[in-house]
Amino acid sequence: SRPDKYTWRAADPEKVRALSASILKVGRPQLAVGAAHGSIMAGLLLAEYLSCELWFVRFSMFKRNDREPVVSELDRARMLERGGNDGSGIVLFDEDSASGTTMRIMADSLRRIVPRARTAAVIRHQSASFRPDHVGKVWWD
Repeated sequence: SRPDKYTWRAADPEKVRALSASILKVGRPQLAVGAAHGSIMAGLLLAEYLSCELWFVRFSMFKRNDREPVVSELDRARMLERGGNDGSGIVLFDEDSASGTTMRIMADSLRRIVPRARTAAVIRHQSASFRPDHVGKVWWD
């Protein structure tokens, strides 16, 4: 597949640590839910820094041309079990928010299950249309 420069920039441990610091200011989540495939490397670090459980839902607009997250019954049950009925114990994340489209679709879709889940991205491009609740670094290139 074609390389994605933001995915690799977002795997930088210092950027992930900055994101975790922002999240922890509000409170430690019980579950971090990432958009697979791009957020896997960053997610492994993020869950370690947050000391929380890590879960992924399949959602890859860039590599798999998904139109929305693919959410199984197991995914739904895990989010409700770990995040409470309102989802306040969950942070939804992707490694980057370059245009904002993936994060917006992911948040809109998963908030139907966990409405109070917070959103996060390791990197957010300055011009991104979606502004996650938590960001590790704002990018300007």
